[in-house]
Amino acid sequence: YDAEYARGAAYILSVETRRGNNERHGSLFGFFQNHEMVSVTNFQRQIPNFQKPDFSREQGGFSLRGPIVRNRLFYAVSYELLKSANFVAVIPGQPAANPTMWDSYAGLFNAPSRNQAGLLRLTYSASERSTLEAIASSRYFTGVSGFGGIQAAGSAIGQRYGVNTVNLRHRWALSNFANEASLQFVGWSSEDRPKVVQPELRYPTLTIGHAD
Repeated sequence: YDAEYARGAAYILSVETRRGNNERHGSLFGFFQNHEMVSVTNFQRQIPNFQKPDFSREQGGFSLRGPIVRNRLFYAVSYELLKSANFVAVIPGQPAANPTMWDSYAGLFNAPSRNQAGLLRLTYSASERSTLEAIASSRYFTGVSGFGGIQAAGSAIGQRYGVNTVNLRHRWALSNFANEASLQFVGWSSEDRPKVVQPELRYPTLTIGHAD
């Protein structure tokens, strides 16, 4: 990868967006899955304190593009939301001396998440050979994770991530060359906090709390 990506290997995406033109176009989509549409397994039913959680998943979005000033200024905008009330199983080990000692920590626990993404693209056609563009994108994620298996629900962390970018670009053509100049601004934030502030206790069959 280019030097601007440093040591990135697993999180680099290439995205292509549509630009607006003199015709208006749009699309809309939605998806919903509720508690009754999700089954549980026999393994989950055998977990102590098992109770089917109130699961749901919603996804939706739209896109719209068209002219602001015909033949000159165009827009393209899109937005997408993914909201999930997921669940994670906590299944502690069973020490031979007392197999039921961790049963009170077992069960299925909610792990909600919410992911929003939006993009706005403005295109100005100065001439047949010169185009100016501004592209702004934003992604904001919140969720709960960091537990499950032998990690108790008290080990959960709350997450807040945000990525915002603005790209300014000028493209122009000469008789034998195509040129591009661009400037990009990136703002990124990340926050992980324990849902329960407590000492971390580690046992071979269960972990309670989060050290960091």
